[in-house]
Amino acid sequence: MSNNQYRYPGIFPFASSQSHLFFGRDKDILNVYRLISREPLTVIYGKSGLGKSSLINAGLIPKIAEDKTHQPFIIRFGAWTEDKTETLLSTIKNLLVRAIREESVFISKLLPEDNSLWFHAKRLQVQKGESLLLIFDQFEEIFSYPKEQIVEFEQELAELLYTTLPLRYRRKIDASDATGLLTEEEEDLLEKSLVPKVLFSIRSDRLHLIDRFKDYFPSILNNCYELNALTIEDAKTAITYPARLEGDFITSPFEYSGAVIEKLLDFLSDQQEQRVEGILIQMLCDHYEKSEVEKKKLRKLELTHIGDPTKVIKNYYEQRINALSEENQLAARDLIEQGLVSEGEGMRLTLHEAFILNKYHIAKPLLEQLVDSRLLRAEPFIRGGYSYELAHDRLVPPVVSARDHRKEREAEQARKEAEIQMRKQAELDRQEKEKVNKQLRQVRVLSGFLTIALVLAGHFWWQANQKTTLAKNAEKMAIEQSKEADEQRAKAEENLHKLQLKNFKANEDRLRDIRRFNKDNPLPEGLLVEMLEISTTHPDSSRLMGRMLELKEQYNLSFQ
Repeated sequence: MSNNQYRYPGIFPFASSQSHLFFGRDKDILNVYRLISREPLTVIYGKSGLGKSSLINAGLIPKIAEDKTHQPFIIRFGAWTEDKTETLLSTIKNLLVRAIREESVFISKLLPEDNSLWFHAKRLQVQKGESLLLIFDQFEEIFSYPKEQIVEFEQELAELLYTTLPLRYRRKIDASDATGLLTEEEEDLLEKSLVPKVLFSIRSDRLHLIDRFKDYFPSILNNCYELNALTIEDAKTAITYPARLEGDFITSPFEYSGAVIEKLLDFLSDQQEQRVEGILIQMLCDHYEKSEVEKKKLRKLELTHIGDPTKVIKNYYEQRINALSEENQLAARDLIEQGLVSEGEGMRLTLHEAFILNKYHIAKPLLEQLVDSRLLRAEPFIRGGYSYELAHDRLVPPVVSARDHRKEREAEQARKEAEIQMRKQAELDRQEKEKVNKQLRQVRVLSGFLTIALVLAGHFWWQANQKTTLAKNAEKMAIEQSKEADEQRAKAEENLHKLQLKNFKANEDRLRDIRRFNKDNPLPEGLLVEMLEISTTHPDSSRLMGRMLELKEQYNLSFQ
């Protein structure tokens, strides 16, 4: 045993190599195969996520390969963008050229420049004896392309389906210069009908767009098949049959108990339509195989092993998000939890990639990563590019739960940060209060000193004021005494002056006597002046009288 694969593909579509694991769609495979066999053009439609791609890959391709009449080619255009270099037709033709490498010499001899779909289909028929089956998966993407490309696609596809031999080839064969160019056998091959087949697979909500092809394909909607979710019985088959298979699997064959099957179907089924979507079956069964059967080596799953299926889907969301880089995790959560699920009613929303890039700053690589992980579904936008939505309605509750939990964490974090900030602020307030209190204490001490200083200053001021008053009083008294002294001095001077005048008058009389006496005994003039000055400055005439006595003795004067 090589143990190289699991029994359930999980979230990914079934590949052709997994056809032996593809259960529950036998009726659908047969019905679509019959439609393809009956008409050249078939349309299969259904809601997104119901498994159209899995039906084609693991159901139709193996079934068609059994009869070996047609060689299938699965084609996906992808949404149109302005920088896209491949056209609708070149996408198909390049695929055919890579698959059919041998040259068909006699066809190329006729019209070497021809590169039509009809030409490539004829090459396939001539070389391999098989007709062409073109399967256009997610055909809704074509409507995002420019109109001229769609018209060219319609023209060549119509020629492929409805023309046995194009007129340009017939004219070339009938031309005179083409005589002997082909053998009879080659001419028979050229005239042989191609019997090509075309299958369009499209979302049911885009089915109305198919009506645009009626100009070239008037009966395009006459051969349609709607793919629905699995019935309860088919869902049960899809759950149980892969588990029982022998072969090269990582796990040994195992069983689901009846109670487990009942619980899973009850959880998975739509209660109104009683149908189950295959992607949910694969998601849950893949989880149980890996987490329970493989790890615990179980041979039978019981209720105790499966737990709550809701948690599996929730864990799936969290696991896919956590598998991203830390930088991308936050961006992906913002987009999915805030942008793709509405608040309140919790509905899936659709956003165009341009809006996502502008608002959430998520570029194409991360979007493709989310699509590959089956968290998102990319849908072609009619005017170019892709719009994105949550891959399934069942992912809405986990997303809402994660969003609510995230808000709670953010609120708790905000509360903690607010508490930290409040504590910091409280500490700052405490420090500020302590600082203020310290300043108040200093102010109080200073105020006490100032009060004492003011009291002392008041006391000293009072004393100074008293001294000033005393000084002023003393000054006033001194002024008054000075005035009084001045008055007394003035009075004394006045009295002295009067006395001087009186004495002077008396002296004048004496001087006259002297002069009269001197007529006979002349005295020096200077002596007379001296005596006059003495008589003037010394009103009491004591000096004068003394001097005169001295003169009397000196000059032997004879006056009284």
